[in-house]
Amino acid sequence: MRTREKGKTVESPMVTRTRRAVKVVEEKERVEDSVTSAG
Repeated sequence: MRTREKGKTVESPMVTRTRRAVKVVEEKERVEDSVTSAG
């Protein structure tokens, strides 16, 4: 765990960027799943 600052965990920009990319991919897959099941 990194040092906390202003209630937010401070991490390296690379980690933050990776987490964001993973989050976007997960959301995209979720949307595709819902579309597939609906279709």
